[in-house]
Amino acid sequence: MAKDLRLRAEALFHAHWTASPEDVEAMTADDRRQLVHELRVHQIELEMQNEELRLTQAKLDASQARYFDLYNRAPLGYLTIDEGGLIQEANLTAATILGADRGAMVQQPITRFILDEDQDEYYLYRKQIFETREPRSCELRMMRQDGTSFWAHLEACVVTADDGCTLSRLVLSDITERQRLEKEQEHLRLQVQRSRNMETLGRLAGGVAHDMNNVLAAILGLASANLELQPKGSTAYLAFETICKAAVRGGNTVKSLLTFAHQRPAEEQDIELNVILREEVRLLERTTLSKIHLEMDLDPALGLIRGDASALTHAFMNLCVNAVDAMAQNGTLSLRTRNLGEHWVQVIIEDTGCGMSKEIQAKALDPFFTTKEVGKGTGLGLSMVYSAVEAHRGHMAIESELDRGTRVEMSFPRCDVQVKPMQPLIEPYLGQPQPVLDVVVVDDDELIHSAMKTLLQALGHRVTVASSGEEALAQLESGANPDVVILDMNMPGLGGLGTLPQLHAMRPKMPVLISTGRVDQSTLDLIAAHPYTSLIPKPFSLDQLRKRLEPMLSKETFGALPSRSRRTSAERRRAESTFQVGAQIHSATKGYLGTERRNGFNTDRRRL
Repeated sequence: MAKDLRLRAEALFHAHWTASPEDVEAMTADDRRQLVHELRVHQIELEMQNEELRLTQAKLDASQARYFDLYNRAPLGYLTIDEGGLIQEANLTAATILGADRGAMVQQPITRFILDEDQDEYYLYRKQIFETREPRSCELRMMRQDGTSFWAHLEACVVTADDGCTLSRLVLSDITERQRLEKEQEHLRLQVQRSRNMETLGRLAGGVAHDMNNVLAAILGLASANLELQPKGSTAYLAFETICKAAVRGGNTVKSLLTFAHQRPAEEQDIELNVILREEVRLLERTTLSKIHLEMDLDPALGLIRGDASALTHAFMNLCVNAVDAMAQNGTLSLRTRNLGEHWVQVIIEDTGCGMSKEIQAKALDPFFTTKEVGKGTGLGLSMVYSAVEAHRGHMAIESELDRGTRVEMSFPRCDVQVKPMQPLIEPYLGQPQPVLDVVVVDDDELIHSAMKTLLQALGHRVTVASSGEEALAQLESGANPDVVILDMNMPGLGGLGTLPQLHAMRPKMPVLISTGRVDQSTLDLIAAHPYTSLIPKPFSLDQLRKRLEPMLSKETFGALPSRSRRTSAERRRAESTFQVGAQIHSATKGYLGTERRNGFNTDRRRL
């Protein structure tokens, strides 16, 4: 290399040197010294220029090394692809994302790393890039060398190489985690939206439930009172028994509405979920379960939970019926329970039915959404199941796939501590004679006034009614001294929440029965904070009211009421026979239905 450079330099010298040898010999000594001096200066200049060139080259090499280091270690993958779709260059990040050797990627088609289902989308994307020559981006699924797939974001532009070839510069990034977070965010957004919808519907359901419970309370109370007066087996007895059963069923439906309204369960007791599921199977096995296969795997050591057994029974039944409806002959319904660690239990209801698409699954929990034919579904089933699980402080997840079936998982907080039911502080004294209690009924509904008067008078007690908490307090201030107050919670003005503290301030040891058709947390907290206070949820029967009043008819209480008159059981039965209960039921029901017919709906919504 050095010898070749020397020969080239000599050739240039001879080509440009014009002085002849005679001219050089004719030069004086001073001219020769000057020539040597200039040559040495030029040599030094050349050496300095060479040093500068060497330093510049070193800087260029360092800059290029930094560029390649940044290029290879960039957080994004960089690929250069020719018009045929072959990879010409790739950085280390791209090779790492794709799980391939960097050198082996060169001259490989980029489509080798794109999932088959997304190939068409990529070809359209590449065509648009080369046609428009404008930067474009897309998101598709790619595949690593080991066969695992991931979501990728592609950003590409078209460039012209030094040799005139057209290339595309592709920026590659793995967005699998971003996609997961976006799905979670969308899921949370839908949950918030669903929660708001449920809250709105919940307020409406709570108001409707309260009004319906007042109607049912009047019907059940009066029907149960009249039932005791009829000979067993008689036509009238069977008629009133049917009315009582219908009212109880209506009350259970209202319980479901209250659970749907995002309130606490109407009752709190220890529940064995295995017992509920076995009971459901017993109810279904002679009807819908006859056409499918049932598999049960119930953990015998399943922990207990606290809640409302009737609400969960309704929820599980709804899921089982939906599962059976989704399956043809010979389908399989699976019921499983298990403990999840020390603090949770889980119920799984799974079927092999038609399943749901992603679009339908996204709307499955929305109120009033249904895929059933008109008249075969209300669209409230899954919504009420979801609300029941949430009301029990649980979690619910649905997995479904078309033609593969649906799986519903419900998790509940475990409660293995047996909570004993509260016993009356005073045991009932059922001897004769029994005292007559002075009872004040505080409720703003005239149906309740009429029904409670009939029930309490049938039990032999004296009744005074008040249409508001303020009116009841005024009666006490005027000298009234009731033995017990039956207090509604949802009234205009003070309401039960504001009335109870003032009642106990005036009569600290006076028993109070909270009678409400809408048991929420504020009601339970109020009862827990005030002694001599208990709950009697609407609707209730004559027998249930009698049992609530029995502690106040105890021997000790009877002795503490010297001024009260006494009435024997025979006298009470004669008094009961004078009440025309059936006529009052007809009057109460006619009045309520008349309001509906006139207005299309009961427009009295003061309690919403």
